[in-house]
Amino acid sequence: MVPNQEWKRNNFKSKENQNWYLGETVIAGIGQGYMLATPMQLAYANLSLQIEDLHLNLIFKTN
Repeated sequence: MVPNQEWKRNNFKSKENQNWYLGETVIAGIGQGYMLATPMQLAYANLSLQIEDLHLNLIFKTN
């Protein structure tokens, strides 16, 4: 979901466009640029992690 150097090399044909620049790391870190997920998808993924964490906490507390 979050683009990186490998993703850019695989998705751009021109060698010039395949270069990864420091600025792209910054904008990828804040969810801009080539981000492949919508805010709703990220919210759903976060919710899934929280539910899984809650489920694991309950398992360990009851055992």
